[in-house]
Amino acid sequence: MVKAIDEFRRKALLGGEWDPAGGASLKSYFTTACVYAFPNVYRKWSTDFNRRRRESARSMDLEGLVGTATTTPNPADAAVTRLEVKRGLAAIADERTRQALVLREAGYTVREIAESLGTSHGTIKGLLERHRRTADQPVRDGGGNA
Repeated sequence: MVKAIDEFRRKALLGGEWDPAGGASLKSYFTTACVYAFPNVYRKWSTDFNRRRRESARSMDLEGLVGTATTTPNPADAAVTRLEVKRGLAAIADERTRQALVLREAGYTVREIAESLGTSHGTIKGLLERHRRTADQPVRDGGGNA
């Protein structure tokens, strides 16, 4: 709105672009100015918002991400859950896979995770699928007694 008001004031009132004989009322001219200003302002806001969100996701440490996924109200349960999550995450070598798993558990969509981590939807989908496949494989002790 602020951008539209500035443009309206500059062009219509000071610049003389609005003409009462032109058929559009001052109200219509202003409304149209708002409609035309919106897409550019929104694109700029959206770009800035997504950039800040990606930077925020990159700067999150693993400890902060683990806290994001914990929703248990009981403090003792929360402590045990955090320890279990930390142990499970420590077994995953790839940092990006760990971040994607924590964000997914926190309720983010694959597309949102991709935006946050600065990668593609397909990359995150592949990471999660590969992790799921390897996590479903039975662990062998090497002695042949599976």
